[in-house]
Order: sequence, then structure tokens, then C-alpha cells
Amino acid sequence: MDCYCASQTLYQKDKLKNFKYYNKKENKFEDYDYERVDRDQVYDPYNSKFSHIFEQTLELGSTTYPLGEIDEVEYSTIVNNPLKFYKEYIAVNKPCKIINAINQWPAMKNWKDLEYLKKRIGDHEITIDLTPDGYADSIYNKFFAQPKQVKGKFQDFLNMKKYKNQGNVVPYIQKQNGNLTSEFNFFLSDIKSQYTQGKSPSNKTQNLPDIKEFFKNTFFNGQEPDSINFWMGYSDSVSALHKDPYENIYAVIQGEKHFTLAPPAIFPYCGISTYKNTKWNCSPDFQKWWLEDINNEEDDSDQQDNEKNQNSSTVWYSHNPDLPEDYHRYFSEDIPIYHVIVKSGEVLYLPALWFHQVTQFTSSQNQLSDEAQSSDFIIAANFWYDMEFDHKFQVFDMLKNLVDLDIQEEQNEKEEEEE
Repeated sequence: MDCYCASQTLYQKDKLKNFKYYNKKENKFEDYDYERVDRDQVYDPYNSKFSHIFEQTLELGSTTYPLGEIDEVEYSTIVNNPLKFYKEYIAVNKPCKIINAINQWPAMKNWKDLEYLKKRIGDHEITIDLTPDGYADSIYNKFFAQPKQVKGKFQDFLNMKKYKNQGNVVPYIQKQNGNLTSEFNFFLSDIKSQYTQGKSPSNKTQNLPDIKEFFKNTFFNGQEPDSINFWMGYSDSVSALHKDPYENIYAVIQGEKHFTLAPPAIFPYCGISTYKNTKWNCSPDFQKWWLEDINNEEDDSDQQDNEKNQNSSTVWYSHNPDLPEDYHRYFSEDIPIYHVIVKSGEVLYLPALWFHQVTQFTSSQNQLSDEAQSSDFIIAANFWYDMEFDHKFQVFDMLKNLVDLDIQEEQNEKEEEEE
């Protein structure tokens, strides 16, 4: 499926800008260009002594990878035959779109009403992520840049639209680690199907069990989700390629979410490198932006990927599969990559460890106005269930260990040459 979202511009040369990094030790700002890290520093799986293992792992997985586009599955068929769904998707770590699962969520009406959101959120303190360009958790030269997180009110988030229109900031409500059960817990009743057992519903989808409860009890051993998250932002926001150690049930309420997906076996091909760990900071008027080192004691950002940490460096992925120059240079035809559009009312089942790059799209005609309206926003909720550390994890862990071994041996050789 063709990509028409903002992820095509991530790391695109003619979109890049220079930026500043604040060197705390020397108490000065340093100028950098936006170019990605030197290609010689990025892991190259094609020149690895393990390249044949990487290729064979892809070939072995090809029997369960989706053919062409990922499947769309009616929720009612999952409820009626859960064993079939388990065998065809969960057991083999295969993603799919689920249709007609959240029609009865009150959120499908309520969250599209900005006045409802204003009233329910009120003056509660919420976390807002800020970036100068919408690229969260992405690469800037030798730096891995996390968003600036600020505490504020919902109206503060809405008021930022005029600065966004000036090209100065992109705000996004995306704090993870369960922000829907902490900062937005009053929304929980909005993401549960409303029906009464035993009654004859006018619409047959009304008589289906709630998807969260059904997946919990049927597929995930009765365990509650580790995290339930609320997402609200503009079409400028892009989350660069990453993975999560969770089974992900991702429901779109308004707008479209565009997922670029690839199976865990592509790990060696993602442009692995080590970057200095930083976060964005800015002036109060959002006119000036710079990167600065993360203060471990003060930083409270929530990171889900175990390779993303609060130490001085971060292992991350340099390539953008939606950028044509990256796709043709670094991803062969044998590497399966899928572009999936999840629309309002649809749900994505995303298995643990699948790589994904995410952006969003709205057809709102109000985007140039400084006053926020309901249609400006893409809104979603998702459930993260703990993954099973079974054979699927073991295969991924083997690939990671082989890559780590390659990198360590290369570092040892460089050190010996320097001596």
C-alpha cells in the first residue's frame, strides 16, 4: 500500500536543518548539521560472517509472513473461533487488522467531540511531548533525541496550535507506561463496549464481548494489560522505527494511523548504531531549540524498549524504510515490509518485537487555523500485554547476540590497531 504520510520525510536530506547541542561540560552551544551518523559506523549485516544466518532466518519466517498486505479479520470471527485466530496469528507472531471490534466504545463518539474532551480533562495535569519537527525518538547526527516533556493543562496543549502553524513546535500527548490509567483514568469507561448480556441487540456487534477483556481472558492468560495508553496529536508527528516487548492491541478512534511494519528477523538490517542520549529543550516561545544531555536524576520519561535507556548512549536504528533512498539501499526484496493504514474504528494486532514506524493523517480542513477543532487531531488508545518469552523471543535474542558479537569483535580489532 502506498505511503502518503509524513514518515516519508524522516531523514530526508532536503528536509534536514542544522541544530544546536548544549555541551554542559564546556557550558557552550555547538552547531551540528542534521545529517545522520557516518555510514561507516552503522552495522552492515551483508558483510558479516553471520550473514547466511540472517538470510536463513528471514527465509524460515517467510512461511508465516503476510503475503502482500496484512489480513483484515472480522472481530466476530475471532470470538466465534478463537483457536483459529490463535493458530493463524498469535502463535506465529503475525499481525492483522481487526474490523468491527470497537463500534460500541463510547470513545467512538465522545473523543471526536472536543468540548467533551475539554470538560472531562478539565484542569487535570497532563504530560505533553514537544519536538521542533514532530520526529520523536529519532536520530540527529550522532545524537538520539527524545522529546521535551512538559506538564500542563489540556488547554495549554490546544493553545500550542498557533505555534505549530508557525513551524515552531509539534505537541503530542503520548506519554506511555499507562497514561490512560494515570493521567486520563476518567476515560477508562469510554474504551469498553457497552452492552447487556442476555438482551437481543439491534446490532449484532453489540453482543460481542469487549476486545480488551476477550483478549485478556482468551489469549493472554487472564492477565491485565501491562499498560493502557492514550494518544492525541497532529499529522506532523512521526515515531521512528522501533520495537516493543509487548503484544499490542492498537485502536484508532479518529483519523488514520500509518504503520510501517517489519518482522523481528529484520533486526540486523535496521542500521544499528550507538548514539549519544539526549532530549530536546527550547525557549518559552518555542523559537529556539537545542539538544542537551539527559539528566538521569531529573528525567522521568517513560521508555518501553529495553535498548532505549537513560545512560549516556543508546543503541538505535538509523534507517527509514519509508524513505526511498534508504529502502533501495538497505532493504532487499527478501525483507518483508508492510505499510498498513488503520482507520477510525479499526484495530491493529501488532505482535511483540515487530518493528514499526508510526505516523498519522487527518483530512481536516481546519489545519491552517490557529484555533484547534476536533477534526485536527488523530486519537487512539492501545493495550500492551506482556509477551511470552518463548521460541519467538529466543530467535530474536539469538540474532541480537550475533550482532552484538560482531560489533564487539570489530571494536576489539580497532583497539588493537590503535595500540
